[in-house]
Amino acid sequence: MKKHTIATVEELKAVLAAFGPDALFRGQVRHFGTDDAPKMNTSFSRNGCIPPLMLRWSHYSGFILAALLGRDQREISTEFTQAVLQHYGWRSFYLDASSNPAVSAWFASHAFSGSRSIELCEDCFEAPVFLVKLMAKYAYEEGTGFLYVLSKEAMAKRGLGLVDLSSIELPDCRPRFHVQAAWLVGPLYEDLPVDCILATIQGPRSIFRALAQESGIVETGHLFPNTDEDPVLELLTSMPWQKMRLPNEKKKDLKFFQQAFEFPEYHDSFRKHNPPHIAYYEGTPALAEKVAPDVRVFDVPEIVVYGFADPIAERFPRVAEIVQGEGRHFVFEIDSLVRRPGRLSTEYLKGVAISKCDNSLFSVADFAVDHPGRQMAGCGINMGWHYRIEDDGRWVREVTPDDCPCENNSIHQHHLSMLTILEDRLGDDPASVVRRPPPA
Repeated sequence: MKKHTIATVEELKAVLAAFGPDALFRGQVRHFGTDDAPKMNTSFSRNGCIPPLMLRWSHYSGFILAALLGRDQREISTEFTQAVLQHYGWRSFYLDASSNPAVSAWFASHAFSGSRSIELCEDCFEAPVFLVKLMAKYAYEEGTGFLYVLSKEAMAKRGLGLVDLSSIELPDCRPRFHVQAAWLVGPLYEDLPVDCILATIQGPRSIFRALAQESGIVETGHLFPNTDEDPVLELLTSMPWQKMRLPNEKKKDLKFFQQAFEFPEYHDSFRKHNPPHIAYYEGTPALAEKVAPDVRVFDVPEIVVYGFADPIAERFPRVAEIVQGEGRHFVFEIDSLVRRPGRLSTEYLKGVAISKCDNSLFSVADFAVDHPGRQMAGCGINMGWHYRIEDDGRWVREVTPDDCPCENNSIHQHHLSMLTILEDRLGDDPASVVRRPPPA
């Protein structure tokens, strides 16, 4: 590993010119470890993992990427999803890098800071809401910056994965990972091996800032495009807000909300009056049992919807026992709202529903709600695919004229994933699946 100390932009350019296409770059305003052994690790290593939130992020982001790339959700791996999420502020087992030294030079000269903000605004019905956000910025500060040169060849020999996010094809837009020429190293469960670091370059931050400015990277917006330019960010910010549980809260108190996935915001997103497709969920059940007398509702854990089973089962004996009993429609509802990517409407997924149909078939479909602003306005069961439960317990699809015409295999595979997880919950923790009493 070579060590360089630079004092001018020309010296920095001369050092960088020695590295070819094997090089990746990483910029930091602080150096960790020793001069001979720089310490680089991932956000999970530093801050730990929060499993329920990681499930939410992975699930929703997988559907976002599948929708944007025109691919089946099953083709989007958890590792790939985590790599993308890393660039939107969530923890992962990946280490950020860039193929553009000017990008890394900007990060070597600008320090991150974040703080909570509270905004008072209105939903679509002019009902007041307080929104709690994490506002963030990168600001230039005088001091020493550090630019690290990493070797793709050495990392590959170590068996470390390399993900070139800049190669993802999303035309006519500027997602964050494109403008940052982003690469991710990992999954990385320990510090990056020192033999993967070709060189360390240190010098005044003003020198690194000057190199970035020569490439047109002057302000935060040049590396962090807003929602008008970044479709991934737009879909992430369209997720419903959830009511915060506050101690000693009274029913008439003003309500505070935070997004299910909190991530740093680099742009002012304040809107005094918000559109109907922005939901503020207060934990209100959908009350499907009041829509029809033959509906049975079960409260189930969020993992049923947010998880994704691998492999997906073919047999669901405990679920079958429920749906072959009394009732026609069986709703398994979570205490959350989930937006199907690409649907900027007031409709949200809230669980999975199984309905008895003619010819001894069962339809498996989304249980959806209409939730403009703060109001739970209605609920229903969408069209699904039909299955026959064979004598050996397998659920075998039968194509019918009443099938959902969406042609989105990912959604219907997700239904079977939900049944797989529900079946496991009924076996491992039956108390987590609770039949809701019928309405009085």
